[in-house]
Amino acid sequence: MTFEQLLDAAIDLLSRRHRITYAALRRQFGLDEQGLEDLKQELILGQRVARDEDGVVLVWHAPGPQPAPAPAPNQAEAERRQITIMFCDLADSTSLSNALDPEELRTVLRAFQDSAGRVITRHQGFVNSYMGDGILTLFGYPRAHEDDAWRAVRAGLELATEVAALEALPGGVRLRVRVGIATGTVVVGDVIGQGASREEAVVGSTPNLAARLQSLALPGQVVVSAGTHRLLGRRFDCQDLGPQVLKGFAEAVPVWRVRCERSDEAASLGDGGELTLPPMVGREIEFPALMDCWRLARAGEGRMVTLRGDAGLGKSRLAEAVRQAAGAQPLLLLRYFCSEQFQNTALYPVISQIRHGAGFAENDTSDERLDKLSRLLMAGLPPDELAAAMPYFAALLSVPTAGRYPASGDSPERQRELTLRALLSIFVALSRERPLLVLFEDLHWADPTTLSLLQRLAEGIVASRVMVLATARPEFEPPWAELPHALTVELGPLKRHHRASIVAQHAGGKTLPPEILEHILVKSDGIPLYVEELTKAMLESGLVSEESERFVLTGPMRSMAVPSTLHDSLLARLDRLSVVKEVAQAGAAIGREFAHATLAAVLSLDPVELNHSLARLTDAGLIHSRGLPPDAVYSFKHALIQDAAYTTMLRPRRQRLHARIAQVLQADAELAQRSPELLAHHFTEADQP
Repeated sequence: MTFEQLLDAAIDLLSRRHRITYAALRRQFGLDEQGLEDLKQELILGQRVARDEDGVVLVWHAPGPQPAPAPAPNQAEAERRQITIMFCDLADSTSLSNALDPEELRTVLRAFQDSAGRVITRHQGFVNSYMGDGILTLFGYPRAHEDDAWRAVRAGLELATEVAALEALPGGVRLRVRVGIATGTVVVGDVIGQGASREEAVVGSTPNLAARLQSLALPGQVVVSAGTHRLLGRRFDCQDLGPQVLKGFAEAVPVWRVRCERSDEAASLGDGGELTLPPMVGREIEFPALMDCWRLARAGEGRMVTLRGDAGLGKSRLAEAVRQAAGAQPLLLLRYFCSEQFQNTALYPVISQIRHGAGFAENDTSDERLDKLSRLLMAGLPPDELAAAMPYFAALLSVPTAGRYPASGDSPERQRELTLRALLSIFVALSRERPLLVLFEDLHWADPTTLSLLQRLAEGIVASRVMVLATARPEFEPPWAELPHALTVELGPLKRHHRASIVAQHAGGKTLPPEILEHILVKSDGIPLYVEELTKAMLESGLVSEESERFVLTGPMRSMAVPSTLHDSLLARLDRLSVVKEVAQAGAAIGREFAHATLAAVLSLDPVELNHSLARLTDAGLIHSRGLPPDAVYSFKHALIQDAAYTTMLRPRRQRLHARIAQVLQADAELAQRSPELLAHHFTEADQP
């Protein structure tokens, strides 16, 4: 976490709780004394949003006179959200309390909490409460990420390892933790308690499930619920523990133990060594264009291709189709995966790929890792260059050289430069043996050093048998786009008949009721991932039953919740714009499409503030606009984004919004006469039939 991210998180925390002790702040963000002092000075003197109280408590202090609350719901309210909850607890804590003096026990608990705080902060979790020797942590609140379940499990695994490694504790005790993780829908955001003890109430069965799973885990183990396991995919190696009887739950609960995290490469591959992706549908124009690039690259005319499109449009699937087709003839393949969580780690995709390619094992010694690294690099570097490069690669991978290689004495900038040169030499050397296909996933999360490497690669492969195929989201602008051998391919939504084909695949070829099929085709907006997940959710919802050649409705068609597998990624896009999210929520209550004039009347916001909020939502790709305010009309880019914005609101707030919308629409006599069903809808949703 950068200092800017830390500062934003601290301001967000303090603005909601108003008071927090320095000790709690230190634990929450895993700070050392200097880090705490730097944060304190920035909050008090730099940002002027806090004041010190007796050297113990930091108090929220917003400068200047505070405006009266606006009539619109622009203050943070409790929300209905899907979050992943981690409950960790010290094993054998009762024995510790009996064996240790209270002061010694305090030292032990402090060491545990500090260690846990550092790990949780590293993965951007939110410590909701400390309960003696237990910690309740939220992932996905107050800000969602696309991979909150992954972050929670990573934090749990690291916590188990790091707490077990704590040394110099009173009485020579060794600590072990048990970790339970569950994902589900909760209501969160109501503040309970006073002063430094204020915390966010989390209402629902998920916190209790996480606590029960923790009690089921053995010391050092991480145990997860079915809801969490569903979101992990192949990212983690899990052992099925079968249904378990848990106190407070009427039925046995499916449980998994997480053994470890798989490498990027292993996580993306199925048991047969192929990417676990569904058959490709459509892309009759894009696929031939990419294969033309590969044919030119094979002939010695290097190509730098960027495949851009929204999340879920099938970029990885198309890249894999190219890989499979190119594999009909001998080639070398290198795969790299960028990560949102590690976008501030220099050359993270390269480090991850080298670790996997060299076959590093967790219990390897430094010498064993150096031997493996040397064997890997010798395929692309001659002996003299290999000897010179080894210290740099060892430093990159944090492998101690233990005197086997002399210290370079170079500055960090010089080491970076020589490492990038060596990597470029390896790519070119490998392409002399066989044509080289380099796949880079998710460049929108690439760190600056990785982008620098790719820029050099783009410039250096003009006359080489190399094709770089990189995937990215629309916001990524490839810096090499103007090179004559570079190509950017834009992916758009699938056509209607292609969407129907995906539905048929997942329905096993059986027909769905027309209203169900239409719901999926419209809600998915042509995004393959949405089509797949909506179809799966519909088949598992109980809305349909299976007959010989078809599915039939079991009852009246009803609205469906956003699939759990899509919830985090959709909400993450809204949470990145937390300041203007409530404008999006009000728009979502109006409908998929809403007029500027209607929204302005509903919210009663300052016109400048409203226009700024709508501009931010438009720039973020969440809504489209036609025309200029106050005559503009807006629409949500995807129906599921509208659903995600709407369903986070609790019923009372939704009813207030619908009541206000109905009043605004009713005041327009022409509209009320033209669309009485629209007016009736909002009165019904406001519980004012």
